[in-house]
Amino acid sequence: PTRRSSDLTNTVQMVAAIDTKVEGLQHQVSALSTRVDEALRKNDPLLHLASQLIRDVNARRGVRSVYAWCRRADDVADESSVDAAQALARLDEIEVDLRAALNGAPRNAVDAGLAATFTSYPAMELTPFLAMLDGMRSEQKPEVRFAAWEPDLRLYCERVAGGVGLMLLPLLGDRK
Repeated sequence: PTRRSSDLTNTVQMVAAIDTKVEGLQHQVSALSTRVDEALRKNDPLLHLASQLIRDVNARRGVRSVYAWCRRADDVADESSVDAAQALARLDEIEVDLRAALNGAPRNAVDAGLAATFTSYPAMELTPFLAMLDGMRSEQKPEVRFAAWEPDLRLYCERVAGGVGLMLLPLLGDRK
């Protein structure tokens, strides 16, 4: 075979490998969507009902991808069977995974779904996701006790609850 035909064969093989990986991620995201719907129905029935009221299918899917990402991070932060160092390491890993997904290399279905949401909604920003992780990290620090509203509890609420609101604004109507 000629060099040109060999190059073409290599290119076709690379494209086929990429297509296979994309199909696998699409399958994972679809399966995740089903699991998120089930988790919402079971664990947060009011949020599940509210999400059904979102008419735009893409926005509903986006809200659910944000929920799945937040749920995973919150489960890590609240897991009682791990010590603070393990929880901090797992929260750091969630941040690394998120950054990888937003750079086109998702490592799991949760982050692949969230990356697709970022693509569909360019007004979404990374900042509230990082703020939420920072808030959850503060839960693991013994010097942060949340004994008073100022400064610890207020900052925690701004990062975590406020972060969720900022994550959802582009999905629910803020078109900045």
